Amino acid sequence: TTTTTTTTTTTTTTTTTTTTTTKPGSGGKGTEECTMIQTTDTWVTSTSLHTSTTTR
Repeated sequence: TTTTTTTTTTTTTTTTTTTTTTKPGSGGKGTEECTMIQTTDTWVTSTSLHTSTTTR
């Protein structure tokens, strides 16, 4: 008798990148701030448990 158990899990990854740049304002008055936010999310899609038993 052979029993095989396999567990597969897909994990979660969250990445956030924030970039802030400062450039002169229009007409040479003051400065402007530009903020760019990039977010990447990978969620848990599946968790599977597989068990197979073979009897000979």
